[in-house]
Amino acid sequence: MELRAHLRLLTAHEGGRRSPIASGYRPDVNFEPPTDHLFGVNIRFERELLYPGEEVDVVIEPRCPELWKPEWLASNAAFRVCEGLRVIAVGTVLGPTPAKQKPAASQRSSR
Repeated sequence: MELRAHLRLLTAHEGGRRSPIASGYRPDVNFEPPTDHLFGVNIRFERELLYPGEEVDVVIEPRCPELWKPEWLASNAAFRVCEGLRVIAVGTVLGPTPAKQKPAASQRSSR
Protein backbone atom coordinates (compact mmCIF):
# COMPACT_ATOMS: atom_id res chain seq x y z
CA MET A 1 0.00 0.00 0.00
CA GLU A 2 1.25 3.45 -0.91
CA LEU A 3 -0.35 6.89 -0.68
CA ARG A 4 0.17 10.08 -2.61
CA ALA A 5 0.37 13.15 -0.36
CA HIS A 6 1.31 16.81 -0.37
CA LEU A 7 3.97 17.62 2.23
CA ARG A 8 5.32 20.91 3.65
CA LEU A 9 8.53 20.77 5.65
CA LEU A 10 8.33 23.22 8.57
CA THR A 11 11.04 25.84 8.98
CA ALA A 12 13.27 25.98 12.06
CA HIS A 13 11.32 29.10 13.11
CA GLU A 14 8.12 26.98 13.08
CA GLY A 15 9.80 24.29 15.21
CA GLY A 16 10.91 22.11 12.30
CA ARG A 17 14.29 21.02 11.01
CA ARG A 18 17.24 23.21 10.13
CA SER A 19 18.53 20.75 7.53
CA PRO A 20 16.91 19.15 4.45
CA ILE A 21 15.56 15.62 4.12
CA ALA A 22 16.33 13.21 1.29
CA SER A 23 13.97 10.94 -0.61
CA GLY A 24 13.72 7.67 1.31
CA TYR A 25 13.42 9.52 4.65
CA ARG A 26 11.94 7.26 7.38
CA PRO A 27 10.08 9.35 10.01
CA ASP A 28 6.92 8.69 11.97
CA VAL A 29 3.49 10.15 11.18
CA ASN A 30 0.48 11.02 13.32
CA PHE A 31 -2.94 11.64 11.79
CA GLU A 32 -5.59 14.20 12.77
CA PRO A 33 -7.18 14.12 15.25
CA PRO A 34 -3.99 13.45 17.20
CA THR A 35 -3.51 10.01 18.71
CA ASP A 36 -0.96 8.70 21.17
CA HIS A 37 0.55 6.53 18.45
CA LEU A 38 3.15 7.32 15.83
CA PHE A 39 3.39 5.16 12.71
CA GLY A 40 6.60 4.59 10.77
CA VAL A 41 6.68 5.41 7.07
CA ASN A 42 9.03 5.74 4.14
CA ILE A 43 8.67 9.04 2.26
CA ARG A 44 9.81 9.28 -1.36
CA PHE A 45 9.84 12.23 -3.74
CA GLU A 46 11.36 13.02 -7.13
CA ARG A 47 13.90 15.57 -5.93
CA GLU A 48 17.22 14.88 -4.27
CA LEU A 49 16.54 17.06 -1.21
CA LEU A 50 13.61 18.90 0.39
CA TYR A 51 14.57 21.97 2.42
CA PRO A 52 12.70 23.48 5.39
CA GLY A 53 9.83 25.66 4.17
CA GLU A 54 9.48 23.82 0.85
CA GLU A 55 6.47 21.84 -0.37
CA VAL A 56 6.38 18.75 -2.60
CA ASP A 57 4.10 15.89 -3.61
CA VAL A 58 5.36 12.63 -2.11
CA VAL A 59 4.67 8.91 -1.95
CA ILE A 60 4.19 7.52 1.56
CA GLU A 61 4.69 3.83 2.24
CA PRO A 62 3.58 2.65 5.72
CA ARG A 63 6.04 0.28 7.38
CA CYS A 64 3.12 -1.53 9.14
CA PRO A 65 0.06 -0.92 6.91
CA GLU A 66 -2.08 -3.39 8.88
CA LEU A 67 -2.14 -0.87 11.78
CA TRP A 68 -3.54 1.98 9.70
CA LYS A 69 -7.20 3.00 10.00
CA PRO A 70 -9.20 3.24 6.73
CA GLU A 71 -10.02 6.93 7.34
CA TRP A 72 -6.30 7.76 7.20
CA LEU A 73 -6.20 6.53 3.61
CA ALA A 74 -8.93 8.94 2.49
CA SER A 75 -8.14 11.97 0.38
CA ASN A 76 -7.69 15.17 2.38
CA ALA A 77 -6.75 13.34 5.60
CA ALA A 78 -4.33 15.62 7.49
CA PHE A 79 -1.17 14.29 9.13
CA ARG A 80 1.98 15.42 10.87
CA VAL A 81 5.50 14.09 10.25
CA CYS A 82 7.45 13.66 13.49
CA GLU A 83 10.98 13.11 14.68
CA GLY A 84 10.30 11.80 18.15
CA LEU A 85 7.68 14.16 19.57
CA ARG A 86 8.77 17.13 17.42
CA VAL A 87 6.57 17.89 14.41
CA ILE A 88 8.83 18.64 11.43
CA ALA A 89 6.30 18.64 8.56
CA VAL A 90 2.58 18.68 7.83
CA GLY A 91 0.77 17.01 4.98
CA THR A 92 -2.48 16.06 3.32
CA VAL A 93 -3.31 12.71 1.73
CA LEU A 94 -4.11 13.04 -1.98
CA GLY A 95 -5.16 9.41 -2.46
CA PRO A 96 -3.73 5.97 -3.18
CA THR A 97 -0.99 5.55 -5.74
CA PRO A 98 -2.13 4.00 -9.02
CA ALA A 99 -2.00 0.20 -8.99
CA LYS A 100 1.07 -1.18 -10.69
CA GLN A 101 0.20 -3.08 -13.84
CA LYS A 102 1.49 -6.65 -14.20
CA PRO A 103 2.92 -7.39 -17.64
CA ALA A 104 0.55 -9.23 -19.95
CA ALA A 105 1.26 -12.94 -20.51
CA SER A 106 2.49 -12.19 -24.04
CA GLN A 107 5.01 -9.66 -22.67
CA ARG A 108 6.49 -11.97 -20.05
CA SER A 109 9.69 -13.72 -20.94
CA SER A 110 9.45 -17.47 -21.34
CA ARG A 111 12.12 -20.07 -20.71
